[in-house]
Amino acid sequence: AAMVDLSTGVSKAPRATVVIPELADEDSPEGWQIMGQTDARITGTVKELLEKAHHDLTHEIPPEYRDMPQVREQCEQLRGLLEGREGSWPFTVELHDAAVPGGMEGFNDGEAPPWVQAFLDGEDGKGSAFLDAEPAPLPIVELGTPESLLRCVIAPGNGCDDILDSNWYGWLAEELGRRKLFNEVVCRDFPDPDEAKRSSWIPFLHDDLKVGPDTVLVGHSSGAQAAMRFAEDNFVGGLILVAACHTDLGDEGERASGYYPPAGGEWKWAAIKKNAGWIVQFHSCDDPLVPVREGREVARSLGSDYHELDGRSHFFDPFDDIIDILQ
Repeated sequence: AAMVDLSTGVSKAPRATVVIPELADEDSPEGWQIMGQTDARITGTVKELLEKAHHDLTHEIPPEYRDMPQVREQCEQLRGLLEGREGSWPFTVELHDAAVPGGMEGFNDGEAPPWVQAFLDGEDGKGSAFLDAEPAPLPIVELGTPESLLRCVIAPGNGCDDILDSNWYGWLAEELGRRKLFNEVVCRDFPDPDEAKRSSWIPFLHDDLKVGPDTVLVGHSSGAQAAMRFAEDNFVGGLILVAACHTDLGDEGERASGYYPPAGGEWKWAAIKKNAGWIVQFHSCDDPLVPVREGREVARSLGSDYHELDGRSHFFDPFDDIIDILQ
């Protein structure tokens, strides 16, 4: 067993299992097995193993099981580990190498019964081990270059049941499509639209909307906070943050969303800057929901290309300045 972080490397033997003791429950009192026996040796980081386990629960198991309460709870526990939520960290990982069934005492070379030989044939002769963490691979293309930006994804503010009919999101999607500035413009309804919880929105950006180095991620209000938290752990071609904030503004609903310190963890400003090709920010001096001081502090922390406008309130209406940035 080892106390790990997400970058810790793991080399799992084919017949070994990977277990997290902190996720023990009645059915698995010794811990939850996030990866079982495999046909070949598996080598990756703890983060990759957790993401694989989450993907299996959300995409690979039969659809009728995915909404079961225990499955949803397991998904939440995995996201807690991946996002470093309070109460989820620190955690340990155990590598359980399987023993030869029944032992090999009494068997001479070549005399193992077929059921034992089948087990041995699945092994590669080496045990499992933790590896020294390796730096994250650099993206194949330079982040943020015009030729690399093929997609635009729009992340709305909370309370938007119909994103295409809310604020300026549908207008922006239509304008970008009309001007053919991207190969794809994604303007889809988000899960949990009213509370905009981090536990729902970050996986949605990663797993469903496929935000990555080829994507400009436009985030407004809660969508801006989601965009920043996403970029803490993922490469993104560019960020456009509209009416962003860094505190919960003393609002209980905002606090429950999971984005803000202290419960959501401190902001990883350096990681956001490293993982985003560029960052542009818009804020209005008269924003009644997110005071301009919030936007200024985000701009200071990120070193963004900051545009402070007059008379735009909380940016409920279309504004051409965003098109000018994307052209």
